[in-house]
Amino acid sequence: MIEPNNPDIDVEELMARVRAGVRLATPLETAPAESHIDAAARFAQVRTSWPGRLAVFPLDRPPVRRFLLKLLALLFRDQRRVNAELVAALHEQSVLAERTRARLLALEERLQRLELHD
Repeated sequence: MIEPNNPDIDVEELMARVRAGVRLATPLETAPAESHIDAAARFAQVRTSWPGRLAVFPLDRPPVRRFLLKLLALLFRDQRRVNAELVAALHEQSVLAERTRARLLALEERLQRLELHD
């Protein structure tokens, strides 16, 4: 453990190195997360068409397809609701992250101005 009053440690130099490291750190970007959230929202929609690879007898008949699509919609209705809520929560989290990032940048600028005045 480091001694609290160790004269060999220059606190100002250490703080300058930490601040320089923070400035060089990659800023938080929410754009990639937003694209994943958008993709999840697209896939959470009710299927309205039958996949081409399943167009084999007897699944290639329109009445059978309609019935199966309605059955799948009924079976997975609760899951779609959960998925929609998760997408909404992720979107809200992304908005909050962007706001936090903006506040952090403002605080960093304010800290730099205060350091220049000292």
